[in-house]
Amino acid sequence: MKKNYITMLLLFLFNVSVVLAQEKNVSGNIVDGKGTPLLGVTVLIKGTTNGTQTDFDGNYNISCKREDILVFSYVGFKTKEEVVTDKSVINITLEEDVTSLSEVLIVGYGKSSKVDNTGAITKIKSEQLDNVPVASIQEALSGKASGVFIESQSGKIDGAIKVRIRGTNSIGGNNEPLYVVDGLVIAGGTRDINFNNVESLEVLKDAAATAIYGSRGANGVILITTKKGKQGTTRFNVDFQSGTSEPTNLRDFMNAAQYRDFFRVAAVNSFGEDTGNFFADTILGDLSQGQDVNTDWQDLAFRNAKLLQFSVGASGGNEKSRFYTNLSYDHQEGILIGNDLKKLNGILNYEHTVSDRMRLGISATLSRLETNTVAGDNAFATPIQLVAQAPISPVRNENGDLIRYDQVGSIISGYYSALIEDENSTRNNVSDRILANVYADYQFNDWLNIRGELGLDRGSRKAFVFQNSNTQGNEITGGFGSTTITKFQTFSPKIFATIDKKINDNHDINLVLGTEAQKTRTEAAGGSATGFISGLDQTGTGAVPTGVVGTTANNGFYSYFGRLTYKLNNKYIVGFTGRYDKSSAFDDGVFFPAVSGAWKISEESFLKGSKTISFMKLRSSYGISGNNFNGFPSLALFSPVAYNKLAGLSPTQLANNELSWETTSTFDVGLELGFLDNRINLEVNYYNKQTEDLIQRRPIDATSGFTGFSANVGNIENKGFEVTLNTINVDTEDFKWETNINFAKNDNKVTKLINGQPILSTNDRYMNALIEGEPIGVFYGREYAGVDPDNGDALYFLNDGSGGTTNDPNAANFKVLGSPNPDWVAGISNQLRYKNFDLNFLFNIVQGNKIHRAADGFMVGGDFIDNQLASELNYWTPENPNTDIPQPRLVGGNGTATSSRFLQDGSYVRLKTISLGYNFSPKLLEKISLSDLRIYVTGQNLLTFTKYDGWDPEVSTDFLANGSNVFQGVDFYSAPQAKTITLGVKVGF
Repeated sequence: MKKNYITMLLLFLFNVSVVLAQEKNVSGNIVDGKGTPLLGVTVLIKGTTNGTQTDFDGNYNISCKREDILVFSYVGFKTKEEVVTDKSVINITLEEDVTSLSEVLIVGYGKSSKVDNTGAITKIKSEQLDNVPVASIQEALSGKASGVFIESQSGKIDGAIKVRIRGTNSIGGNNEPLYVVDGLVIAGGTRDINFNNVESLEVLKDAAATAIYGSRGANGVILITTKKGKQGTTRFNVDFQSGTSEPTNLRDFMNAAQYRDFFRVAAVNSFGEDTGNFFADTILGDLSQGQDVNTDWQDLAFRNAKLLQFSVGASGGNEKSRFYTNLSYDHQEGILIGNDLKKLNGILNYEHTVSDRMRLGISATLSRLETNTVAGDNAFATPIQLVAQAPISPVRNENGDLIRYDQVGSIISGYYSALIEDENSTRNNVSDRILANVYADYQFNDWLNIRGELGLDRGSRKAFVFQNSNTQGNEITGGFGSTTITKFQTFSPKIFATIDKKINDNHDINLVLGTEAQKTRTEAAGGSATGFISGLDQTGTGAVPTGVVGTTANNGFYSYFGRLTYKLNNKYIVGFTGRYDKSSAFDDGVFFPAVSGAWKISEESFLKGSKTISFMKLRSSYGISGNNFNGFPSLALFSPVAYNKLAGLSPTQLANNELSWETTSTFDVGLELGFLDNRINLEVNYYNKQTEDLIQRRPIDATSGFTGFSANVGNIENKGFEVTLNTINVDTEDFKWETNINFAKNDNKVTKLINGQPILSTNDRYMNALIEGEPIGVFYGREYAGVDPDNGDALYFLNDGSGGTTNDPNAANFKVLGSPNPDWVAGISNQLRYKNFDLNFLFNIVQGNKIHRAADGFMVGGDFIDNQLASELNYWTPENPNTDIPQPRLVGGNGTATSSRFLQDGSYVRLKTISLGYNFSPKLLEKISLSDLRIYVTGQNLLTFTKYDGWDPEVSTDFLANGSNVFQGVDFYSAPQAKTITLGVKVGF
């Protein structure tokens, strides 16, 4: 009997051991904290290389033993472990890792973790962009990324925005970065996109990151990822903002009494007592029109502008389908009279899971943008040039009509008034646009994915101008009208495969291979006319047609691209990137390669486990990218002409079959550090960019019938360094404080021009130039030497080696006076949260650039009838000899010549944004059936600290800067930036 018990016990123990050793299937679902399924989560049996990954729905299935421990890891989330035991279903919720090193970066045609990335990429999250009262993504990005310099030309609501990533690369080509929205390359900026729909921005800066975009990557790339739907209950969000704007600064001009006295002094100084007083009496009488007024013309140019923004959105989904949609309306008045913007924007992001392996989706944005514009900065019709009017001049005559001062004056005529233009003209632009990208994604297995996309960027723009017979130049013709409609359409198909394979614990391989094409068609048609009867303004109602336009252009390219990343032992990473582009702009295709590497030093035994240094990575890259040109610069072109009423063709451009892309070779080295469990993160980068084969116009003998042709003949260098510091200063249950500091210094230099010859401004009023060894657009001109204390003459340095001066500006030799490019820029932001309150603010810092106050030559010296700056009252007299303001002389040009007198340091520190908000508690929200309720107040450009005497130091006058990389840093009647305060409420349910 005892033997039977022993036998039974042995059989029982044997069966238990078999059960314990027996493998079983465990399945489950993995989601994030919001319940969204996570694709690609690695599920490993601890201590082995056996594992799997989750599918599109976050599901997994793995064969394991009862005693095994499953390890769940995913980039951007904290790793979690779970013992199998008797469980057959293990569902996991992964907690997001909030440190910046845990971020998932969107890269060209894929994604990467920040810790494994070998390129220079800056990520901006949605919360850093939300609810800023500006009109574009570029403006919202300002000051938030190292190495990215963003400058609004002026305070015009539709003014251009300059974006430079690591400096200016081209003289005659485009210097703006490439914008990619949800995988679709777009042109023409981002005003059509509501940045409150943006999930993240990735700024790609070095060749390792940009070379995969080949001929379009030299100026950097900004990847825009919009928000997507997540599995769960449908949630609605409503956001409302209302605010007001005013100029950041006004200049101090003379009042009526000061102007009368100053003008008379200037006239007497030039013509003597009798003649001078005669001229003064006559001209002042014409300007005053018999009325005694003190008109503040500057005040009439501006207004307290209103802002209104409203949006409503919804998102949600289930295991099969997810969606995000939003509709927004934005109406912003400009601070200049007659200038405003209206924008209607809608977005739909939808994704459907067809099976465990296949997904289909679409990202679509539709927009309408309408702007009422004003004339360029150099026109009397632009509002800010009202400051040139004399303060003794009334706005209207006794009948209430606006006075045409350009038609008044027995000796000197006055200036046309922008108030007349505002009441009697229309400049209206309406743009419609659709951005859509349809995709299919197929996961063959846990390491191979194929993705196909078809992108569409389609739009139209109607530009309408009407000036009735009361406007300048249209009195006799009966008014002028023009309408131009431009349409464009771009198709962008692409397909690429991604292999993401882990080979045991030591080797990780990521390979992307693909091909892409793009075809763009642009059409323009329009006409102009004169002779309009009262009440009619459409171009077709004009009696006399004066012009017609009709053009069509087709261009495109095709490409092959690839990227290989290999990681060894989770320590050493190497990357190879290449792209071949063939464009209709040039005869030959070009291959753009890049190589990069990274060493995760913190994974080495001598640092692993350090309590101080939690992360350290050294990376470097070298590669080549290009700057694509639109149009056909390498081809012989002809234009239609009419001769003796017969149609013909006239040659307009010589061919150059050897013309090719401008290419930029970039070396980059960076060090990334994390301290104290990554509460402090520091990133330092050094780069050296050499841009060669700049396309310039090479002059030839005019007897050929041409004055020149396009050739690759110039070089530019940009080199510098960047520093980014992110810190979590305090992190408690009730209080959290985070700081971000970014700093960038870039040195720009033109290293080669045609035959080494400088290219100077052909207009003596402006000083920007191209000179070998100097920054692009360097200021080159006369050096002001002050005032001769004996006679009040303006003096200029001869700069001939003698150290002497002259009162003849034409005798002064020119010299380099400064650069419009800043020495360095920085941004400092802080995010603070105390219980339900949050406070965020950002300071922008720009240092070392010069600004040419080109309009000030009309505001000083008493040279003409323009109102003068109040500072001119400290002019030279025998009793006031020690001043730097020359004696005023009517039409004497004393001190008004273009010189360093009007060149000034443009450095500034600006409180760019500040926002204070309150989030209502969940307990209260539950009672009123809401999921979110937040009220906030936001300020934009509230404080500016600068020594600049112009309206605003963030400036580049539009009629020069638009289309020019050289004429930067010029202030010619450019409107100041807007100072804006908004109050908003956000509701979720």
